[in-house]
Amino acid sequence: MKRSLIILLIVALLLPCFLFGCDSKKPEETTPAGTTPNSTTPEVTTPPADDSETSPKNEMTLTEVSITTGESASEVYAGEELAKYLQQKNVAVKDGAFPVTLSIDTTLGDDAFLIEAVTTGENAGMTVKGGNGRGVLYGVYKFLEELGGVRYFMPDLEKVPESPIVITDGVVLEYTPFFEARRLNWNCVTREADWCTKQGINGHDGELAEKLGGKQRYGSGLFVHTLAALSEYDSNGDGKLDSQDDNPCLTSEEIYQTVLKNLRARLEADPTVDIVSVSQNDKNVYCQCENCKASYAYYTNYTGNASDVKSCAENGGAAGNMLAFVNRIAEELEDEYPNLVIDTLAYNYTQAPPKNIVPRDNVCVRVCSIRVCFMHPMTECPENKGPNNIQWTRTAQFRKDFLAWGEICDRIYVWDYTTNFTYYIAPFSNFGTIRENMRLYHEHGVRGMFPQGNSQSISGEFGELRAYLLAKLMWN
Repeated sequence: MKRSLIILLIVALLLPCFLFGCDSKKPEETTPAGTTPNSTTPEVTTPPADDSETSPKNEMTLTEVSITTGESASEVYAGEELAKYLQQKNVAVKDGAFPVTLSIDTTLGDDAFLIEAVTTGENAGMTVKGGNGRGVLYGVYKFLEELGGVRYFMPDLEKVPESPIVITDGVVLEYTPFFEARRLNWNCVTREADWCTKQGINGHDGELAEKLGGKQRYGSGLFVHTLAALSEYDSNGDGKLDSQDDNPCLTSEEIYQTVLKNLRARLEADPTVDIVSVSQNDKNVYCQCENCKASYAYYTNYTGNASDVKSCAENGGAAGNMLAFVNRIAEELEDEYPNLVIDTLAYNYTQAPPKNIVPRDNVCVRVCSIRVCFMHPMTECPENKGPNNIQWTRTAQFRKDFLAWGEICDRIYVWDYTTNFTYYIAPFSNFGTIRENMRLYHEHGVRGMFPQGNSQSISGEFGELRAYLLAKLMWN
């Protein structure tokens, strides 16, 4: 009994510390700036602002709506989705009610949307405009999310609270996505096209149907590591033109003409493609011919011995050699396909940017963070160059190279790495990293993100959570 009373006494003494903090000091008294203790705060008079700024906006709670859409498949589907979720929130959908109009307005730009409302009078109504079909859908889903509290966690886990939706006069929501390209490949949710659209993802391993507004479309088989197939260069002699072949000579006119011929044939078969990759195979082997060596020496930032091929190549020379090849392809095709983007990689031996050359306007450089530390944000990772901290050294180098690419290229995409590729279900402590790194990318002008996940099996360690968070981060 005595022991129990002692325990209760200790709990009584400690409980306030856990609830309110353990600082027992009396809070310091604060005095408003410009006053002295015990004085009266002087009254400040401010001229009245313009009526448009001070007058409260009219607002209304949606209880019943009528929905009108444009004729495209995505506009019609957006109207159906809006009606479905509003009805789940006990908002009636019927003729003659408060009018909501959904339409495409291409002046807004791809994937952007603008929602405006007038709550009273003969012009009362709400408009949801999207820069394209996806933009209309994004407008609907983000309206439901921001004003209605709807959450699209997983395809089989959504939250639709019964809370009211209140709108005000003027702009209700307006948004243009931070990144023009947003792609995920976690094999737990991102193969679900509806979920991708609700999250604002516009790149997809499968198809995004017409009603979902389509996707940013790479040419078939032209995502990355394409040089083996395009150049017909089979270094393994196994009859397969794949990313494990050595990289072909990029100063060879025969290789160039073969790549151009094969790329043009694929574009003729599907002229609606938005982007194609002309990029190195996934093997750290590059040509050692005399012409390529001279090219490495010309484009390198290495200031040592020019005969050191490895140092010249991996300090900008190989990237310059690749970029000269890609620029030539881009120039050749730009008149035939004025909206086509040619994508290439800054990856492994092409990570460092070159000198004496810059990407053409229709060229995209996809920077790959494969060498960095994923336990710390790149802005916080120590720059210790000791022999036991090679990952930190690589992170510092990648950050330097990434920033340098931004000085010469206006269209940078990032291929990021967000799982443990050795063992997918092992803990991977990057939750404190992915947000800060993506913010860094945005602040330095990155226009596209691909946070690569586990696409080879199902989920992985917190795969669903990572996919959801990464989708949110790519949107904002």
